[in-house]
Amino acid sequence: MGDHLKDLGHAVEDCGALEMDPLDDYPDFIIPAAKKVAKNPNSRGIIMGGSGQGEAIAANRIKGVRAVVFYD
Repeated sequence: MGDHLKDLGHAVEDCGALEMDPLDDYPDFIIPAAKKVAKNPNSRGIIMGGSGQGEAIAANRIKGVRAVVFYD
C-alpha cells in the first residue's frame, strides 16, 4: 500500500507494524498514527487490521480524528 501511494506522489509515513507478530496489540500502532493525523489537519491516515472495528474505535479516541471502517 505504501509503495503504491508513493508512486502516486503521496508522502507516506509507516507507523508499523513492520512484520507479522500475532502477539501485537493494534492500539500500539493505531494510536501513534491517529495522533500524527490529528497534528496535521491536511493529512490522512490509512489503518488496517482484522475487521477494522477495533482499529476505528481506537483511532476515534484521539481528539480531532474521525475514523470509519471501509470495505470495497
